[in-house]
Amino acid sequence: MIERKPNWPDLFMEQISQTGGFVWGDCDCALFAANCILSITGVDVAVKFRGKYKTARGAYGAIKRECGEADLEALAVHIAGVYGFENTALAFTQRGDIVLTDDTDGMGPALGVCVGADFVYVGPDGIGRKPMESARRAWAIAR
Repeated sequence: MIERKPNWPDLFMEQISQTGGFVWGDCDCALFAANCILSITGVDVAVKFRGKYKTARGAYGAIKRECGEADLEALAVHIAGVYGFENTALAFTQRGDIVLTDDTDGMGPALGVCVGADFVYVGPDGIGRKPMESARRAWAIAR
């Protein structure tokens, strides 16, 4: 069972504050979410993807090879299944949990991370923020 580090809140906020703008294969939404999980738990859920793509096409190809569908929701469901992250109702989502939203800054679907009443995600200019009500799904990361 994956557990949160004792000092995870500080590590989590440090990870978010160090995040730059969106770059495929370096700082895209999936790797941002994975980096947050890594900071919270010490477990790298993106180990199979890091350094494997540099374009949108490459990213979706890597997702399809891993989970059979070129879809962020399929990726999140797959990772949740592998690592035991539970699907959770948006109303019960806690800080550090992963969320899926249908649109961020006109870039389409994205993975983000709950920071309370809002979630954050990586956009063209760095970290963006939206209310949790605009998320579609969420997964609890190591309670």
